[in-house]
Amino acid sequence: MSERRATLVAISAFALNFSCHVPAWAQIQISCTQRLYVGEHDACGNGFITVNPDGSIGSTNGCRVTTTPPQGGKCVLSTGGAPVTRNVVVKFATPSIFINAGGQKAQVNTLRMDHSTAATPAATFTFTPTQVSNTVTLDIGGRLNFSTSQAIGTYTGQITIDANLQ
Repeated sequence: MSERRATLVAISAFALNFSCHVPAWAQIQISCTQRLYVGEHDACGNGFITVNPDGSIGSTNGCRVTTTPPQGGKCVLSTGGAPVTRNVVVKFATPSIFINAGGQKAQVNTLRMDHSTAATPAATFTFTPTQVSNTVTLDIGGRLNFSTSQAIGTYTGQITIDANLQ
């Protein structure tokens, strides 16, 4: 009988760094409506599973995802208050995170996001005031790394996304 591992990465996000030199405050908000989910997979030794921002499997290093398919995360960048008058830089706070299950850890790295006008997924995007005056949907992906000694379980963690006025 083959072993199966289920892995779930929860994404939380918040906006940071507002300018204090403008008379009215522009508010940048990021809210995540869908978690990055790697799925359940067969035990296969040392390896990785990459979930692209669109939810497709990018590479698996020989590991087969079973049952529930993976899904990319979805976050929405929006503004409130006074109109944004400067570019907004959106990026991951760190290039990788550790997710946990009962004292066991696994690393998620190669974090990437995508949006409708991007040519390719990236770890950082800069949006113009015109772009952020509308709602921008960010699709989130990453690579789960695991080892032969990885315990079976449901792994969870948080990815922080920063939005800064430039």
